Amino acid sequence: MEKQNDNKKEVINELKNEHCYANGREKNPQEAAKIFHKLGLVYMKKTTDKISLIQSAALLNAALARSPDNVERIESDLRHLCSLVLKAAGAYDQTIDLTEKAKIIGEQVKQMRDRVNKGLPKLKTIPDDVDDEILCTLESLKIAFVKRLQKQITKDYKSIMAQVYQYCIDIMGESPCLHALSGMGSLARGEITPYSDFEHIIVLEEGVQHRDDYNEIQEYFRWFSVIFQIILICLNETILPSVAIPSLNDFASEDENWFYDAHTTRGISFDGMIPHACKFPLGRPETEAKPWKTELIKPVSEMVMYLEQEEDFKNGYHLADIMTKTCYVSGSEQVYSEFYKASRDTLQQNEASLTQLTVEISEDLDNFATRMTLSSLIRKKEFNVKKVIYRSTTLFVSALGRLHDIEAASSFDIINELKEKSVLSPGFEHKLAYAVAVACEVRLKVYMSKKSQDDWLNDDDISKSELKMLIEAVGERSLIEYFKIAYSLQYDLTKYLKIRDKEFWSNPVLVSISIFYFLKLYDRALEIPLSSLARLLHLNIQGQLPDQITPDSLLGNNHIGECFHMLIMVDNLIKQTIKQDARSRNKSSTNEEMLNLLVLVGNILKSVNKMDEAYENYSRALTLCENLQSNEEIISSLHLAITKFEDVLKLSHASYNYGNTLQGNDNYIESINVTKEAQTLLYKIPKSFRSKQVQTLKTQCVSLIGACQAGLGNVDKALRYLQQALDWYLNNTEIENFERNAAFISMNIGNCLMRQKSPNLAMLHFQKGLELCKKFVINVDTNLDVAILRNSFGLCCMHLGKCHKGLEYLKLALKAFSRTKIFTNKTTILSNAHYLVSICHADARNYEEASKHYTKSLALVNNHHSERTENTNRTGKFLFEIFDSSFKEKKYNIALTKAKCALRFCKRIICSTSELNMNNIYCFTHNIGQTLLKQEKFEQALKPLKACLDMARDLPFAEKNKEMIKSDIILCRKMLGNQS
Repeated sequence: MEKQNDNKKEVINELKNEHCYANGREKNPQEAAKIFHKLGLVYMKKTTDKISLIQSAALLNAALARSPDNVERIESDLRHLCSLVLKAAGAYDQTIDLTEKAKIIGEQVKQMRDRVNKGLPKLKTIPDDVDDEILCTLESLKIAFVKRLQKQITKDYKSIMAQVYQYCIDIMGESPCLHALSGMGSLARGEITPYSDFEHIIVLEEGVQHRDDYNEIQEYFRWFSVIFQIILICLNETILPSVAIPSLNDFASEDENWFYDAHTTRGISFDGMIPHACKFPLGRPETEAKPWKTELIKPVSEMVMYLEQEEDFKNGYHLADIMTKTCYVSGSEQVYSEFYKASRDTLQQNEASLTQLTVEISEDLDNFATRMTLSSLIRKKEFNVKKVIYRSTTLFVSALGRLHDIEAASSFDIINELKEKSVLSPGFEHKLAYAVAVACEVRLKVYMSKKSQDDWLNDDDISKSELKMLIEAVGERSLIEYFKIAYSLQYDLTKYLKIRDKEFWSNPVLVSISIFYFLKLYDRALEIPLSSLARLLHLNIQGQLPDQITPDSLLGNNHIGECFHMLIMVDNLIKQTIKQDARSRNKSSTNEEMLNLLVLVGNILKSVNKMDEAYENYSRALTLCENLQSNEEIISSLHLAITKFEDVLKLSHASYNYGNTLQGNDNYIESINVTKEAQTLLYKIPKSFRSKQVQTLKTQCVSLIGACQAGLGNVDKALRYLQQALDWYLNNTEIENFERNAAFISMNIGNCLMRQKSPNLAMLHFQKGLELCKKFVINVDTNLDVAILRNSFGLCCMHLGKCHKGLEYLKLALKAFSRTKIFTNKTTILSNAHYLVSICHADARNYEEASKHYTKSLALVNNHHSERTENTNRTGKFLFEIFDSSFKEKKYNIALTKAKCALRFCKRIICSTSELNMNNIYCFTHNIGQTLLKQEKFEQALKPLKACLDMARDLPFAEKNKEMIKSDIILCRKMLGNQS
């Protein structure tokens, strides 16, 4: 066991230190797949531990999701795991292949998603300019359409889960007691999506707990749940963090919760094994904070205990809340009916339920109040659709239903019953139903477009903000209406429950203007009549404000909505003052008034990050100061305000330089974050302030982010950033160091295009880079940047079959690398350069020169342990190319020499028992046998051919050659028999 743990730790360290970035994302998914395969086999050995077997299934499926080289081997191991699970479970039918069942279920899932994709385009956005008379009709049509769509998805989803349930019954054998499979969460509410996880419980018939075989019954359903989960895992939509594998994602430890699964689709799966989740039969294991197990395989009376206040407080994580809404999926309808009735009775008898619900709503307001979630939009950060949109209404509709003892689970049904009870007016009932329809629409559109349960809305198109995406998804008018309704619902709940510690605005004008501001719809804000704003803030032309509302207090508290009100009013007041200026006899007092207004509006504009307008107002105020005997304090403060832009520029430059350093050290994620901070600072500088310098630095930031994205392997993103930067430089050729910056960007674009296997396009960019370098480089033959470009250009030529031209550029690059003094990674670069030259010579059949350069390449990296694996691959490829060329030309003596040389090398290298190296040994042994056979040296050929036959038993890829090798052996024996 200790040895097994050491092996597991070693594998985890390899993944973390060699194959993942600091943020837990993988560098090379195919390399990570090998680690997951190894780790899956380690967990497979724990055949008595149900959770370990589930984790093993998740790891093997994660390996398959990364398109590994050994798919057949992993699939074989996965089938073996499933067989072990059925054996450990004591299943009735242990011959069933769970992976095949998963394929059938996967096809049904695909059909469900295809139906949704076909219907979703019919869900049109409501035009922003539609008349109010038609608006209500269009909203009603949308509500009806979303209801039908959600009803169909819920029906399909239940049908799929019922099918998996039946498979599990067939496998495990007849159930030892009556029971019901009950769904929870969005499935129970009828708001499930085709990518949602399956939250559920198994309710047992009442009285079963008194039977002598109760422990065996519980064990039956535990294994039933394991088999159910493994079938869903084999859909390949279960991300690794959701199965809480220790050392990858141990949620009780910050240090051990580090892995981020970016390559497994997040779709239909069990609820995660995260402490606040675990809404599935096996439940939550003991944790340090809650040292008791919460299992969701219980008889009726014990299951409803989770709804009691004391038990809910003990278990936490809103378990009682989610269990208030359940639905029947499969099994005994009678058992589910008894459980449903018992649940209702328990909730009604719970005297403290109002207090408990008030606490829960208060917590939900802290996380999902519209005023809070909207702020994430204005900060220009990616935001969570479920948090900002979906939960800001459905959570509180559900709470409203519980407050008024509504039995319905669906948000639409709750709203309808609230109307029938006269809790909601017909008008607000329509509005609330429309808000829920919009919430469901947004979530469906995001999930279906991403083909994943991915709530984070962050567009890959850097020219389009996330906010624009959201507006395009549902329409500007619908989005504004949604947030107004959500805000109103939350505000009314706080008033009803007397929750006084939550800050809400009661004035509808202030609510509207705040929503406009958060959504950056400034023009809509300007449409609000000035009279409404004046009444709101009591601001007049003399600048008199009530004591409780002053510019300083508003700015100090950062009440964005109020600031924006002030901005609109002051802007209008300036216009009025200018008009008065023409008529006024007392120009001095008017100018003083004007100066104060300009400073005030400048401060407000600056507080809401409208820096261009702020700078303009400060500049106008300074000009006005020259004509006035203004006090030195005002003039000094204005100079200080403008000087601060210089400081911001210096700080942004320092951030960019730091980001550049991080990128040079391959710390790409942190470099992107730091560079984006620099960008944020730059956008706080007015466009008229040092415009060329600021724009150049902005472009350098874009270019740096592109280079980092390339380093992370996000080639498409990298190309968009880099091309944007290059286009700007090519349109601004007067900029200092234009050629140098444009050349480097061209080189980076070329490298990205090579990774996209587009050598023709890459060659054009490398050529452009070389042309630009010649304009600023004094000696092109010794310059390192020129050498790198020539090396890349030569590589393009090789890919395009232009080896003679490629060799010309590669030799020039090699010459420059050799002459240049010490630089980073010189050994590696020189080794690669010699290797590329050797390949070109080999393609030209100049084997003597090829061997010479290859020997130099090998000598350079031979002492670098970290590069030996790559060197092994390179050596095998190089020697095979020479062997293959000689063999085809019937130069068997040369071919035999090279094959023997290759075999000796493979047997000497480190990790000689690795799968890759064993494959190489097999290939070269076979090559030797074939060559000796061609030379009619039958007796000598027998030994390598027999060795190949022995090795083929352990090498899956060699299986297809076994018959051919046997034929060759028979031929040798026949010829030797004839001779004797």
